[in-house]
Amino acid sequence: MCLILEGEVQRLLGVVETSTHTGLRDRALLGTLAYTFARIGAVVNLKVEDYYPSGKRFLLRFKEKGGKEKELPVHHKLEELLDEYLTGLGEEPGSPLFPAALGKTGKLSRRTLVRTDAADMLERRLSTVQI
Repeated sequence: MCLILEGEVQRLLGVVETSTHTGLRDRALLGTLAYTFARIGAVVNLKVEDYYPSGKRFLLRFKEKGGKEKELPVHHKLEELLDEYLTGLGEEPGSPLFPAALGKTGKLSRRTLVRTDAADMLERRLSTVQI
């Protein structure tokens, strides 16, 4: 990742309000997109069990088009974001890693976040940052 992009990513992640579960989810989702370069559809389809340790590193297992699976090592900054987000959620392994929000309550549902809602969130977040 080039230095300019790294600074832009950190600036974007730094403006996300993290006092709610939704804010922590949004920051972790944006970090996952930025540090893995995965398709947004693959990211929103991740399950809690798809983020797992392997030796000293953590991996993310993506289910891609055509039923293919791809495992990627997790960047240490992304690992911090995901760990902070998942701490205290107590999610079951088969539940969505990035669930939808319950309205504007700041709480998360058990329903999977759809790709278009995630794209809208990304667009909203990007519009608040001068990059």
